[in-house]
Amino acid sequence: MWILGNRRRFLVSGDSMKPTLENGQFVLVDPKPAVVSEGDIVICRHPTMDLELVKRVMVLEEGRFFVQGDNVKESSDSRQFGWLTKEHICGKVVSILT
Repeated sequence: MWILGNRRRFLVSGDSMKPTLENGQFVLVDPKPAVVSEGDIVICRHPTMDLELVKRVMVLEEGRFFVQGDNVKESSDSRQFGWLTKEHICGKVVSILT
C-alpha cells in the first residue's frame, strides 16, 4: 500500500471482486471517507486475521457492515466471518487505476 496525499494506493489480490476489479490491479482509497454507503467498495480488516480485504458493502445496518465480493464463488466475506464494524473499515475505493 502506498500513500498519495490523503489517498492510498491498494493492490487487489485475488479474484473475489471480479469482474469489477482484477487481481494485480491498483485502486485509490480514501482512508477517511465522510460517508460509506451500500454499494461502495471498501478496504476492510478481516475480523480474526491480519489481512486487508477489498469488498463491496452490501448492507449497512445500525453501524454494522455486511461486505461481500462481487465474485461470490471466489470470495471470503461476511457470509463466512460475519458483520463488520466501522473500526474494520480502512477506507473507501474512490478510483480504479488502469
